[in-house]
Amino acid sequence: ARRLVAETKPAPLAGTGVCPGWNALFLDQRARLLGEECRGRLSPALEWSLRLPADLPIYPKSHLREGAGSDDPACRARAASFTAPVPADEVLASYQALAARAGYRLHPAGPRAFFGTRGASRMAVVVRPGEFSQFDLMTVGGASAIRATPR
Repeated sequence: ARRLVAETKPAPLAGTGVCPGWNALFLDQRARLLGEECRGRLSPALEWSLRLPADLPIYPKSHLREGAGSDDPACRARAASFTAPVPADEVLASYQALAARAGYRLHPAGPRAFFGTRGASRMAVVVRPGEFSQFDLMTVGGASAIRATPR
């Protein structure tokens, strides 16, 4: 997996920061979370999902669909979209527990979404509507961890 991801280098998307294939709900949530400092700075690539903060990894046994991120000093962001073979409420509860344990202050963002703040760091988890449970995990600020494979 690391070799495949390493061959997919992040490439800026012509001044928009929009990642192909991400639906309007995710784009809206991402825009609110990331703020102006990240506008137009995200690069789409699966590699970014491997560099999520260590305290907020990809859900176990999930299927990674898309990733985006930035190491720009003004916008240190990571985003991943994935499906998981368990009920959406179980995934949300897991991320709420992980975020709380990591010191994030949690805030509801609708019936199937929440965001958290910890100092200058922000995170969010959103369940996308559809037949299968698809999730978007986003982080801004904080340290990242480079891992060989998603957990």
